[in-house]
Amino acid sequence: MDRRAELSLMGEPQLSLVVRGGHVLDPSTGRDEMVDIGIAGSVIRAIGRGLADAGARVLDATGCYVLPGLIDSHTHVYAGVGEMGIAPDEIGIGSGVTTVIDAGSTGWATFEGFREYVVARSTTRVLALLHLSSIGLVMGSGGCELADEVLLDPARVADTVDRNRDLIVGIKVRACRAAVRDLGLAPVKLACDVARRTRLPLHVHIGETAAVPGQPGMPPIADVVNLLDPGDVLTHIYTAHPGGLLDEHGTLIPAVREAYERGVLFDSAHGNKNLSFDKVRRLAEQGIQPYTISTDGHRLNRDGPVFDLPTTMAKFLALGFNLEHVVASTTSHPARAYGFAHVLGTLAVDREADLSILRLVDEPWTAVDSMGATLRANQGLEPVCSVRSGQVQVVRPATRPYGAGHRQAAHLIDGGRA
Repeated sequence: MDRRAELSLMGEPQLSLVVRGGHVLDPSTGRDEMVDIGIAGSVIRAIGRGLADAGARVLDATGCYVLPGLIDSHTHVYAGVGEMGIAPDEIGIGSGVTTVIDAGSTGWATFEGFREYVVARSTTRVLALLHLSSIGLVMGSGGCELADEVLLDPARVADTVDRNRDLIVGIKVRACRAAVRDLGLAPVKLACDVARRTRLPLHVHIGETAAVPGQPGMPPIADVVNLLDPGDVLTHIYTAHPGGLLDEHGTLIPAVREAYERGVLFDSAHGNKNLSFDKVRRLAEQGIQPYTISTDGHRLNRDGPVFDLPTTMAKFLALGFNLEHVVASTTSHPARAYGFAHVLGTLAVDREADLSILRLVDEPWTAVDSMGATLRANQGLEPVCSVRSGQVQVVRPATRPYGAGHRQAAHLIDGGRA
């Protein structure tokens, strides 16, 4: 590619930061090479080899992968509200992730607090899936937020979306027994209606539908996926709990395959309960791959089994997925799924300067899934630092199960001078 085509101005623009010496891997553009990235203010202004850095700060990324800013598309970051909420900067910028999407922690009745006390006070970019329930997930994963019709007001949900389209990128509903109780599929149908009305993707939590004596049976997964349109998101696809994607013989349910083939997007969402290595393997054998890889990260799994997005990505590498697919699933894919690919998920001139810088660590370690099963891994992905809107951000110490003693942080050289 002609390097001149990579410049947004005639000649080389004045740069404030040059990321030099890293291996740029960007599935959205097909770029997979050693190349510099020049940033002016909050925007990428040049990509090429040997960019001039006079007067710029230089970020030496030698030995690292330079990726589009990582996007964790399923988190719970309403810190201080409910049992799960964690500060966005803990699992976002603190883990080398520039954008997190909160998956339904807030409903319409609690959204203004989320905007004021979480979004506005975080360095990490925070977006949201608005829960159908007015109270969101303040009761945690065992809550019954969809079990009482008084909590379901689709008009207020749609109104909240219309007033907050800068932050809300989808509608969240849980199709599990704890959430819906006796209402069965009715809340999911309401959520579908709201998603169509607001022109946003619907994000549906599945699994955990085991029979309970004296309670009506839960609708089968086929009834759930048959409601979904192309672009809607099915999350927790690797759950080992009843209500998952495989029948009792380990075979993909036909309606699930039909949903996959018509463009329903499948999300991993690790979490405390819903990543089974066995299910990953079985689904892969039947041609099913995740469109997005996410953590379902929150306060109760930061210290394991989830840790953070780089650790979750490393687990998928250990399961046999290639690095390009794993990176696409945490950058360009979530950006497309939730309608902001014109801004994020790519390293391109005139786009937002969000970058994640990670090192591929050659080190044996033991990966653990949500069921306690283990997997021997030989490589880990360790965050070194990130760039958020042109500003370099450091990572925080973490308890991930690899990387200790192997850190060689990228470093800044002011003005391009050692």
